[in-house]
Amino acid sequence: MLRKRFLYRSSGVSPTQLITYFKAPGDGNILLSQLIDVIEKLHDNLKEADRIVSKDRKVNYRVIAISHAKNYKLTLTAEVQKESATKPEAGIHKFAQALEDIQSRNKIPEGYDVLALEKLKDFTKGIGSTFESILISSDESEISLKPDFYMKIDDLLGPDESTFGTIKGMLEMIDIHGSPKRCNIYPIVGPTRIRGTFSSEMMNAIIEGIGKYVLASGRLDYKRGTEHPYHISIQKIEVLRPQKNAKNLSEMKAMAKGKGSEHALNEREKEQNDEWG
Repeated sequence: MLRKRFLYRSSGVSPTQLITYFKAPGDGNILLSQLIDVIEKLHDNLKEADRIVSKDRKVNYRVIAISHAKNYKLTLTAEVQKESATKPEAGIHKFAQALEDIQSRNKIPEGYDVLALEKLKDFTKGIGSTFESILISSDESEISLKPDFYMKIDDLLGPDESTFGTIKGMLEMIDIHGSPKRCNIYPIVGPTRIRGTFSSEMMNAIIEGIGKYVLASGRLDYKRGTEHPYHISIQKIEVLRPQKNAKNLSEMKAMAKGKGSEHALNEREKEQNDEWG
């Protein structure tokens, strides 16, 4: 793996540690809210990397040091919360490898879907404004992220194509901070998840749908050449009520997986359409 030298390179990084340097412009001071925001996005990306490594991974990231001199320096360590066949540092290595694949090799990292790449974009969009640069340092690599990093992701993904439509699935994981607000919808067929965004006016309707099967309507965004949308801008949402013989989402997924064919999966979706009103 490639290694690079930096003036503020950390030495002796342990395998379970990730050190991040945030170089702020001017006098080096930023708003507390800006620092919290970028740390939360870093955490989101580490959890996403853990999910890609293994859906069974349960890892916590503990802050063991934070300092500010010329740069903000944040040191995290990975701790296993649940026994797993993968090592605690697997998520850190996956995250660092993904950054290096995009930065140095101009390729989409293995296992990363559109939503995972969008999270990387969110993390790096502040480079050039809030921060001059961000340096990620693990025991295996160091990657210096510049203002053009998120544009490299855009180039890899290609342009969006949009249409109006509906998505049916389980609504989970809402984020009411910022604008627009976000949620995830987990459909029975197609992608594993679809990111939804919604306005403050829709807050009550979205909250009512948490953990339930919903029908969401709005603008669907696709990446060129892909069959399924990765995002929906929700304009209307309806909680679907189960009828007597309706199967729950997990049962439907298990049955569809067992069928082993797209045709069978579509047939099960048609049944679900009839059973949920």
